Amino acid sequence: MSKPLKILILFIAVNALVSTFIFINKKDSSPDSSLALAVESIKIIPTPEPVASEIQNNTVSNPELYLSAILSGSSNTQKRTTYTSQNQRVAEPNQTQPEGTIRYYGDIQHIFFHSLIIYPEKAATDHASAGSYDDYMITRDQFVIILQQLYDANFILIDSRNLYSVGNNGSVSKQNLYIPAGKKPLILSLDDLSYYKYMKDGGFANRLVLKNGIIQTEVITPEGDILITNDGDVIPIIDSFVKTHPDFSWQGAKGIIALTGYEGVLGYDTHATGLHGANERSIVKPIVQALKNTGWIFANHSYSHGSSFRKNTISESGLSTDIRRWLQGTGLVVGKTNIFIGPFGQVFQEGDSRRRQLIEAGFPILHGVGLNPYLEYFGDHVVMDRIDIDGYRIRNNPNKLKSLLGIDTSKL
Repeated sequence: MSKPLKILILFIAVNALVSTFIFINKKDSSPDSSLALAVESIKIIPTPEPVASEIQNNTVSNPELYLSAILSGSSNTQKRTTYTSQNQRVAEPNQTQPEGTIRYYGDIQHIFFHSLIIYPEKAATDHASAGSYDDYMITRDQFVIILQQLYDANFILIDSRNLYSVGNNGSVSKQNLYIPAGKKPLILSLDDLSYYKYMKDGGFANRLVLKNGIIQTEVITPEGDILITNDGDVIPIIDSFVKTHPDFSWQGAKGIIALTGYEGVLGYDTHATGLHGANERSIVKPIVQALKNTGWIFANHSYSHGSSFRKNTISESGLSTDIRRWLQGTGLVVGKTNIFIGPFGQVFQEGDSRRRQLIEAGFPILHGVGLNPYLEYFGDHVVMDRIDIDGYRIRNNPNKLKSLLGIDTSKL
């Protein structure tokens, strides 16, 4: 055999081996075996916050500038990264499948709202100096239309706690999700349901009230009349809708109420000291219990909602203080929860000591903000993103809202 022929045969053999090696490695390069897959950066949409409230004296330094300060600031972004298969694969417990259900394998949507604008003209007048306050809210009429569209798209409200189980040793495991056939699961949450001072008599509801055992809203009309209504905010509207459309709620689920504490909760001065604070807390506790009885659950939304969360500058000491004040304030009013809904979507990155602080303080269920479905299990905690349904999102991402949720913004 000639030397050139031997070289040609050797070249062909080596090339075949290299091609085989590449093919095998391509087959193995699935998402589960990748060391780190970069996920699209998400925009943390600012929500109204107390100005410069670095948890100082339990008060807001300047509540009149509540909206204008964050509207003039720049928004944060953070990059999500998925991790190795050992973090993605968790044991699924043996579960009993409810009769008439199927196991659901698709994406799970989680949406959130702020308090609804009841009187747009009054809200626009009262908050004109604050800028586009309606970036973060929508009107009652818009919400009613969206609710019907979600129902028509076959979504069904589920309890987020159906997605995981928390062991006595602190482990967090994925659970199978079973829902009625033909339905799509939907988690709903509400941020900042404290009815802050800037909102009082400003086109929003003033507070939640309990009347004849039913949660309703106190609303002040543009004429100054005080009304008790069942359509002044998300909660009574959802309650009424589920009553007439029981197939919109799976096993009685409603949603998550994310609360701060620096100006109280649900429209009451639960943060106040002395006799006034004690009286306010005594009024709120039956309201809280009625909410729990009707399918609502509670979450820590930080005590301060301070700008340091948005800027990602809050220190370990500052976060420790914030957690302690929430537990000793709002937590004593609403009871125990293991859910932390990050202000401005801030739940910190994996490996950040501040995320570890939250987990060790009893908050292994973490919710951020993102426009795409994101749900990941990390062995001792869970991270899930939520889609903000607000004026900003309606104006800037109508196609996304349509494709993910069936929301037709042209009808709003």
